[in-house]
Order: sequence, then structure tokens, then C-alpha cells
Amino acid sequence: MEYLDFEIEMGVGNDGKYPVSVRSSPAGETPVPEIMRFPFDQHGLELRLKDLENALLRSSVRTHRLMPSKKEQAVQSFGQELFSALITGEVRSRYDASRGIAIAQRKGLRIKLRIQAPELNTLPWEFLYDPGEQQYISLSSKTPVVRYLNLPQPPPPMAVSAPLRILGMAVSPSGTGALEVEQEKQRMSEAILPLQESGMVELVWITGQTWRDLQSKMQRGPWHVFHFIGHGGFDLEKKEGGIVLAGADGAPFVLYASRLGLFLGDHPSLRLVLLNSCEGATGSSQDILTSTAAILMARGIPAVLAMQYEITDVAAIEFSQAFYGAVANGLAVDTAVTEGRKAIQVVGGNTVEWGTPVLCMRSPDGIIFEVSQPNDEERKRHKVSELFEETRAASANGDWEVALRNLQSVLALEPGHKGASELLPRIKTEYELSLAYSEGRRKYQQRNWREALSFFQQVHERQPDYKDLNSLMATCHRRLNRREALVAWSTRMSAFLRMVAQGAHRNRRRLLQAAVGLLIVGIVGVGVWWLRNEIARRASLQKPVTAPPTAIEKKVNLTSKRLNEFNAAFKFVQLALSPDGKKLAYVGYANYGEVHLQEDPEIAIKLQEPGLTGFLACVAVGPDGETVASGDLDGKIRLWRLGGGKTPQIIRADTGKVFALSFSQDGQNLVSASVDNEERYKTVTVWRTENGNKVRQLERMGAADTILAVNASKTLVVVQTASQELQLWSFGGSQVANKTTIQRSSQAVLGVMASNGQWLAVGERSGITKVWRVDNSNNVTFVGEMKPRNLEADDIAFSSNGGSLAAGWEDGTVIVWAQPFGNNAPSVSFQSKNGSVTLALDESGETLAEGRSPSDEKGRIAPGDAARHSIRLWHINKEVPK
Repeated sequence: MEYLDFEIEMGVGNDGKYPVSVRSSPAGETPVPEIMRFPFDQHGLELRLKDLENALLRSSVRTHRLMPSKKEQAVQSFGQELFSALITGEVRSRYDASRGIAIAQRKGLRIKLRIQAPELNTLPWEFLYDPGEQQYISLSSKTPVVRYLNLPQPPPPMAVSAPLRILGMAVSPSGTGALEVEQEKQRMSEAILPLQESGMVELVWITGQTWRDLQSKMQRGPWHVFHFIGHGGFDLEKKEGGIVLAGADGAPFVLYASRLGLFLGDHPSLRLVLLNSCEGATGSSQDILTSTAAILMARGIPAVLAMQYEITDVAAIEFSQAFYGAVANGLAVDTAVTEGRKAIQVVGGNTVEWGTPVLCMRSPDGIIFEVSQPNDEERKRHKVSELFEETRAASANGDWEVALRNLQSVLALEPGHKGASELLPRIKTEYELSLAYSEGRRKYQQRNWREALSFFQQVHERQPDYKDLNSLMATCHRRLNRREALVAWSTRMSAFLRMVAQGAHRNRRRLLQAAVGLLIVGIVGVGVWWLRNEIARRASLQKPVTAPPTAIEKKVNLTSKRLNEFNAAFKFVQLALSPDGKKLAYVGYANYGEVHLQEDPEIAIKLQEPGLTGFLACVAVGPDGETVASGDLDGKIRLWRLGGGKTPQIIRADTGKVFALSFSQDGQNLVSASVDNEERYKTVTVWRTENGNKVRQLERMGAADTILAVNASKTLVVVQTASQELQLWSFGGSQVANKTTIQRSSQAVLGVMASNGQWLAVGERSGITKVWRVDNSNNVTFVGEMKPRNLEADDIAFSSNGGSLAAGWEDGTVIVWAQPFGNNAPSVSFQSKNGSVTLALDESGETLAEGRSPSDEKGRIAPGDAARHSIRLWHINKEVPK
């Protein structure tokens, strides 16, 4: 698309008033600047920005709660106020006239923001919302929004013969919050795989994580794009942004933007930098040229794409795929950014993460590349080079299966490739060793010590010092020795019993006489016992008996004790405990889940299969403790049998995204809640776990109805309607629900049911947690409410039997209550880490799993700890007074 430019300059002002002028447009310039009266004072602005950041964080994670519409409305309202303040008076007249001219010429209108006031440069102008058009203008390719720096000598477009060469760098130094570096690289590679296969794009990863590795790889160009994944930040004292690399010792090393510009700015073919890191677009409120993006452009980079907020992996991948495809097809970089925003919006549904990318540009027309199509020979040559580079990277990371597959592909394309021929024997050996070692580890996790030792010995014969082989073999020998000692003891005991039996045979007459005597004594004893009980029973019929109170009716005393703590392998969104509390499953931003065994913290079972590419959004553990169900955003439900191999049973949901799962108490049924890709309808479905067949699909709900909880044992759904009524939908044999209003004008945000379907808890915005009892006829009785904390709970969880209820808040507080529920319910509270919390209880309520995503003192996800997510296990002791 061709564009006309609408260039707005925001000058330096004071007291909330700033001069705004149109520097160029199809409808001409403004004769005198308009005065923009900023609609917020400092305190009001801080509150708006915090609301916007919270909306981004909450909309980026899909658990059993969908993002409330008020969050998106807060973002829309903020964007509308920015638009109305900026596009006003003569500026508005020029804007409307320019839109009309662009439409008449069938062109787009590029909105260039020239921001001279540093404090305005830190605002999220990407959320500008035009109330007349009723849309965010940056979401339309007809009105892209760019931050434009009118620096001297704007660079001309570069003629590039495909493929477009991208140099990628993913860094996770120790102490900054572990990123799944290899997983990030794999996701990025898979996202643009169609572009690589077509020969339009070539992606090469830097294997190291230091500035020397970056310098060395830059020398082996040409490179057209630099793509960075990792941590970033802004130094308030130095007043400069930067990215975090690793030092020689693996510790964090901040490479400030001025130094990063030394490597990137001098590279003759580099035209674009994409920073997938926190605060890459954040600048000082005193100097507009201090952000990482601005400094890189001042060093000669035509366009820099950075992130002004934390962005989730899924959103980043979707953006990258659409963005690079558009750039490789020769579109202007601002048009490509808009295409990336659309991809996030379509995949994310209610998310507002599309506003996180910020395009800073010094190219006048946004055309930074003129890409020509490759011929077949060039495609083959680049493919061989790419595969061989990936082979070296995979072998450096110990991924021998990928290395061998790529190496065989290289030799298939170019049989005489010298490097591949030399590497092949070593790669094959390492691959065979890794297979035997992995199979040994699998047997080891299954506690099949003898078979595990057999595989480990195969590896030991070829490479005695392989990984932790000696330690694993020692454990196997120790376990087998115990087993052999038990067998020896059993043998000796059997011999002893045989000897006793032989002696008894020799003395059978005396033994028979003793047995007859014991029998007579026993008969007499039984008669005396029966007579005493009969007399007591008849006496009891003559007076009423008051039954002693059950244990659940007594007020128990609760205490808590932490069992252990470990860091999750990735950012999780939901936890689930087995009924006995021995297995903990968690899923989130990874293409696999993990099951942690409490009895052996070193063992974690991976839930992974090749077809799983996106992240898992929900998880549930069956009543047998051996079946785990997971749901993803592609509409697939997987049933994993922990003792039956790695391949899961896949159930296809009817709609786009599964966000809640529930097993029945007998484990025969599974209920799923899902939402279609366009966020229009929500569906609840009952599945048979034995064969994955659909039992029935329940009544479809509209977008305005919110599903708070589902229960498979009694087929119940807790719904908050569009009119804010809280309802219990119960399904018998039919598809149509019997709807019972629980509460009118509810402000519920969270809901959970015990797996037996007899207890319902709801958390409200005020902080109150209310509890209802559901009888066998699904009649609902209010039980009581727990005192509020004046803070909305982040998560609540029931034990399977309904005896315990837990709630957690972002400030680190966790409270566990026991029956009888109410204002004075028995409880225990403790303080944990700050951050977003996820909870799970076992059947008895004695084991609590608590997961945290860290946050800073303002409740925001801390940039340096964004990927370090911890899970703690607590023992909740219940003492019943005598």
C-alpha cells in the first residue's frame, strides 16, 4: 500500500499544556500550533498507566477466567482520551481532510509522531482510539502509527536478494530469571519456518550469550535484521537503556544502547532491529534520545521495533511470523507492524498485547528493503548453509536428534559437503548415546532399576564419564541391593516356615488336641460377648441417644508448614494436585507440561508430544492420580497416562480455546469449557475418558456470559450472566440447563466447586469470599462468607471433599479456611512472595500447592524476574479438639 504522511509534532510544554502542530499532511500544515491540554495530572496519569499495564498482564494469560471486558474498556477509554487531546482544533481539521484525500487516492495515511517533549515520549500512543471510526487507528493498515525521528541523512532502501538474513540472539544469564532459551529459539524458528522453506527468510542463531559472541557473529554477515530475545531495562542513573547479555562467568552483563550501537550501527547491511525484551522502548523523562531504540537509530539503524511492556511468548511468536512475512514481501515496515498487531489480536482474542510493540523509524517512507525473489540454486545453497548452521548449534546444545536430522538433510542436498561428512560419525555416536541414556532415565523414573541399569551400562561402555551416569548407576545398584536383600530374607523365612510345618506334621496328634481346646474356649468367649452386647442394646432402646458431633462439625485448629519449593521450568498459568497430594501438575507458556513427584523432588515427568506447538492453558488430575488432562488454545484436550508411555490420547474440542477442565469423582467423565476463536460463544462439553468420545454438548453461552466454574461429577456450571446475576446451571440427561439464581447483582470474578459437586465458593471484587452448599437435588443454600481483605483475590481453590478452601492475593497473602465456613471459620494465614498466585488443594485439604509469578513493590511483574516462577508445597495440619 502507498501512503501519504500526516506528521504531527508535540513540542515542549509545561503545566500540562503542549504546542501541537501538523508539520506536513495532504491537507497542509497548521498556521499556528494548537495547544494540547493533557487530560491527566501526574497522579491521574500514574493510575491510568497502572490500569493499562494490569490490563495487559491479565489479558495475556488465559486460565479459567477470561479477561473482564472492563479491562479492555479501560484501555479503550485511555486511548480515546489521548486521541481527543492530540487530534483537536485545526489538527483535527487537517486530519479529517487528509483522511478524505487518502481515501480518494486509494492510499493509506501514515501517522508520524514527532515527540519533542520527553515526558510524552513515554506514553503508549499506540493505543490511540478514534471514537468517530470506533477503532484503534494503529490496528488498521490504512493508518499505521510510527514514532518518527527526523535525523540527518535518512537511509535509502537496500536492494536485497532473498533470503532476508536474520541474526537471532536469545540470552538468559544466571540471576536474571531463567528463560527457556532453546525453547524460545525453537518457537521462533517454527513460527517463520514457511518463510525459510520458501527461501524468503534465513534465520541464524548466535550460539553464545556474550558481547564477544555477538561481535564475532556480526563479522560473518551480511545480516539484514537483528532479533534479540531476553531481558532489557533502563538505567535511571545513567539515563540510558540497554539489553542484558552474559559475562564470561555467566553473570548478567548490561550492554548499554550506545555500546550496542557500536556493533549494529557499523554493519553495512543491517536495516532493522527487533528487541523482544522488557523496556526496549522506555526512555528517560528528561531526554528523548536515551531509549535503546532512539540511540540505535541515531547510530544509523533505519527502524527499531521494541517493546514498551512485557509481552508473552505466544503474542511475540504470532507477531514475528506476520511481521517478517510482510517485510520479506517488500511491504513498508510500518505496514508490517500493523500486520503483526492484527495477528496478535486475532489469536489473543480479548488481549490488548497488540499495543506492546513500538515502531521507531527514521526512514521517510518505511521502505527499508527491496527484496528480490531467489532462484532455485540460491534457495538450495542457502538451505544447506542454514541446515549446517543449525546442526552446529544443535550439537553445541546437545540436541543430537536435531543435529543428525539436519546433517542428513545437508548430505541429501549436497552429498559431497565436507563439513557434514566429517561431523556425521561423531553426531551418530552422540545420538545413539543420548537415546540409550534417555531410555535409561525413563526406566529410572519408573523405578525399573534393572532395565535402567542395563541402558546405563551400554552408555558406560562407550563413554564412562557421560553426564551424571555414575551417580545414576550407583542409585540403581543401591536399589537393586535392597531388593536382593529382601529376596534373601524371604528365602530364609520360607525355609523357616517349611521347617515349622515339618515339625507340626510330626506332632500332629498333640496339635489337634490343642486346637480342639482352643476352639471350645473361643465358642464360649463369643457367646459371652454376644450376651453382653444384647443386654446393652435393649437397655439403649429405653432412652434417647444424642449422636456425637462429626469431625466436620467441630471447629478445628489449623497450622501451616512449608514442605518444599522449586522453580518451575516455565511461566505457568494453572496448577493441579492429585487427590493424595503426591503429584503436582502445572502447565503454561511452553509446548509441554510437567508433573512433579512430591516423594522424589528430582523426578519431574514431562507431558510432551510432537504435535503440541502452542502453550497449554488448563490442567486437571484424575481421581486415580495417574491420568492428567490438559487443554490448549488450539482446541485440543489431551489425556496423559503417567504410567503408560508418553503418547497422549487427543480429544478434539468443538471450539477454539479450552480454558477449564474437571474430572468426575469416578474418573469416567471429563467436562471441558471452551471459547471459540472469535470470542462469541462459550461451550461446555462432557467427554468419556475411556475412549475420548463426546457424551453430550451442553447449552451454548454467549460472549457476555462468564463461566466461573465447572463440575463433572454432577454436571454443573457456575455462570455470571450479562446482567451480573450469579447462576447455577445443572444438566440432567438433556442438553438444556435447569438454571437457579444464586445471587442477584453479583460482582463475582472467581469461582470454584469441590469435585464432589457439593460445595461452591465465589470470590467477589470487594474481597469477600462466599460459600454455598449444593444438595443432591442441586438446591443451593448459602453457608456464609469469609471476612474481606478489601483486595480482589487472585485465585481460590477447594479441596476435593469440600472440607477446605484456600484463597491467595497478589501481595503475598494466602489464607486457608476449614468448615464450618463463615465469618469465624477456622483459618490459617501465611505470607509468601508477591505476585500473581495460582492455588491447588488435594482431596483432604492437607496439601496446598501455591505458585507465584514475581512482582515488584507496585504489583507489576518485575522485568528482571519475569521468567522465574516458583511453586511451593505446604502441609495444612488440622487438629480437632477433643
